[in-house]
Amino acid sequence: MRKTALFVFIFSVLFFSCSQDSAQVASAESSVIFDYSENPPDMRLSVFVNSESDVRLASKIKIVNKDSGLEWNCDELVKFEDKNKNSWAGCANIVAAFGMKIPAGKYVLTYFDMAGDEDKISFSVDYPENILTLTNKDFPNGFDNSEKKIAVYTKDGVLLYYGKEKKEWENRNSILADYKDAGFIRTCYTLKNDSVICLMPPESLEQQYNNNSEETDA
Repeated sequence: MRKTALFVFIFSVLFFSCSQDSAQVASAESSVIFDYSENPPDMRLSVFVNSESDVRLASKIKIVNKDSGLEWNCDELVKFEDKNKNSWAGCANIVAAFGMKIPAGKYVLTYFDMAGDEDKISFSVDYPENILTLTNKDFPNGFDNSEKKIAVYTKDGVLLYYGKEKKEWENRNSILADYKDAGFIRTCYTLKNDSVICLMPPESLEQQYNNNSEETDA
């Protein structure tokens, strides 16, 4: 749940609309996610397609890297409608085989519906060459032109907020004033409109709250 919630939230969660007889996609959006809870970071790919046909009938997607021929198939699709009534389907946790990385370059995505119809669309993956050699201690200076964001979760890993840190959040306890169910946060450094997302290790809000309370009592 924790791994998929952030990337579903980026595209916004509502529900379905749209209907056409055959599979048809208008665009694809992808993000490469680097999770710095460990060093070196875990790496995964999130890919969603904007479906112009009935997204409820989406069956699976196949993703192929043109240069290497590496292939991924996903038949457990996340489906939703965004605030602009666009329908999306895709996967948020695509990983490479052990010891390998998701290659940069051009990809072809094939979208299948339950009737066996399909449509294809191309997209690209790009990220800084040195990103897998970095550790969480290298941020925020890991690379230039990154944008800082914050993800707020419940104790159980349910995402409550993702975006820029609000000005009124003077400290971590201010977050608890807005989100009483918040359990931890993760600072995120993003590139190229979230096409690259670097997640820093979780920070417990409860622990910080208790520490600050003890200092106040003293």
